[in-house]
Amino acid sequence: MALIKDFEKQVPGLAAPVVVPGAYWAIQSINGDKTELHCTVVVKERADADGTIGQLAFYFTPDAGADNYHAQAYRHLKTLDAFAGAQDG
Repeated sequence: MALIKDFEKQVPGLAAPVVVPGAYWAIQSINGDKTELHCTVVVKERADADGTIGQLAFYFTPDAGADNYHAQAYRHLKTLDAFAGAQDG
């Protein structure tokens, strides 16, 4: 499970951000408890890439009675403005 969306990174010395179209965003870890989960997402140029090009962290409150936390985390990401238009990967 992952999301596909462009990755933009501002690089010092460049006027415009560097854009990697269709980057692969995958949850690397989920830690916490039923009241709050901390998730780390890694960004790769493509699914089979060896290295990462970015990382982000976010928190959300899970629904303990719903499906698994990974699925909930991806659904939460898709509600954020920064992930508008992201596709399942």
